[in-house]
Amino acid sequence: MLRQARDRDGHGPEGHRDHGDFTVGEVPGVLWSPASGSDRAPLVLMCHGGGTHKRAPGMVGRAHRFVTGCGFTVAAIDAPGHGDRPRTTHDEQEIAALQQAMAAGEPVGPIGGWRSLIRRG
Repeated sequence: MLRQARDRDGHGPEGHRDHGDFTVGEVPGVLWSPASGSDRAPLVLMCHGGGTHKRAPGMVGRAHRFVTGCGFTVAAIDAPGHGDRPRTTHDEQEIAALQQAMAAGEPVGPIGGWRSLIRRG
């Protein structure tokens, strides 16, 4: 979808630009923007949980809709203990609890959630 071949100017075949991965401090992310007019496009910051990655299919799909459907620039980052960020024992326990609840069909909500992001981010 968004991670397709680009021409030498970084333009993708679907009217977007994949600027690639970046890191701010210890926070890894990826940036996509519309192929044209991106210098004035609003920025949407996306973060995820569940032990996934900033380039997981669901994240890429949502980013694609924001970029191509709305003309937004999108930055997707990995939350603490997710994607390319190192996991602590506490992170592993939270992810296991979330995955267990999901497998059991139980409703899930933030286990550590944004508190972890704010505390350690």
